[in-house]
Amino acid sequence: MQSAVISEVGRREHNEDAAFASPRLIAAVADGVGGAAAGEVASMLAILKMIGLDKRRIEGPLERELNDAVIDANDVIAFATFCEPRHAGMGTT
Repeated sequence: MQSAVISEVGRREHNEDAAFASPRLIAAVADGVGGAAAGEVASMLAILKMIGLDKRRIEGPLERELNDAVIDANDVIAFATFCEPRHAGMGTT
């Protein structure tokens, strides 16, 4: 399988989209929550967790592993907000 990603900024001043596609058949798309602070940071942090999932050996059912990666991404985003208060309220889909 071949995969590719593309993003369109649209009317916004900057791009909050992040995407990942892997030959291992893992694909993910994240988009910052419009109007909230640092959506581009939140979406990239979420995608980085998916990349991490792709790079390691999956030990359990894929559904559980994906769920755990999303939970981890949420924790990382919360921690990043704690470390950088100006990013308070950042989020991603």
